[in-house]
Amino acid sequence: YQNLEVLVVDNRSHDDSVNMIEDRFPWVHVLKSENKGLAAANNLGAKHATGDYLIFLGADGYPRIDTIGKLVEYMQEHPEVGIASPRLSLQGGEPDKDASRSFPTPWNSFTKLTGLYKLFPKSNLFGSYFKRFDDIHNPYETDACVTGFMLIPSSLYAKIGGFDQDYFAYGEDLDICYRMKQAGYKVMYLPHLESGHLKTRLNEKKASLSDKLTMAHSSTKAMRLFLKKNYKKKYSSALLAFMTLGTFALQAHRVSGVFLKHLFSRK
Repeated sequence: YQNLEVLVVDNRSHDDSVNMIEDRFPWVHVLKSENKGLAAANNLGAKHATGDYLIFLGADGYPRIDTIGKLVEYMQEHPEVGIASPRLSLQGGEPDKDASRSFPTPWNSFTKLTGLYKLFPKSNLFGSYFKRFDDIHNPYETDACVTGFMLIPSSLYAKIGGFDQDYFAYGEDLDICYRMKQAGYKVMYLPHLESGHLKTRLNEKKASLSDKLTMAHSSTKAMRLFLKKNYKKKYSSALLAFMTLGTFALQAHRVSGVFLKHLFSRK
């Protein structure tokens, strides 16, 4: 691509990846960070970017060669769109459901916590957290996509203040999508465009027990932060307290699951 710049933010990696990039890809701009979290790393990269559009791509993302250009063309033709994401295909070819999901309203949270969304994945009533019931071939408006691949016009990114750095490793994508929609812009899912997504979770067997427990804690902590920041005026104190309690229940479920898998894996 012409007029394309690539910036890699390194959060204090412990391998030789930085030297490899600098040796093999001298045209890539490497930014070294003290690892203040994913949101902070994204903001650092955006601060040094000079283009009209910002694409936030995870280290495990592999877009098709025509995806970036077509994404930019789509955004140029649709100024009402603030964030767009292509279909993210996992290693087995199935779509990553996190690439198109709803905000955690009380009902959506209930269906997710109880597992109803798994029993009725195509139901508008029970399967609404993940947008599985929508058209899988044509673009449609969604609530949120994942930081693994999202495109944002630089002007709108600056307008809403970028990523909230209170989020460390989870929730930053949900938060920025929410604020973008609050500002009056759409978040679009474009399934006709594609990017590969290895997804770290697929390789979680290699992670230590401590890392797995940290992930279980961090994801639910981020959800509580999202509720506190964005739903305080939207829902009553009682309902917000009930939703927050649900995140602790989810955390207990995930932590116990991690321990059980660890114990059985040692046998």
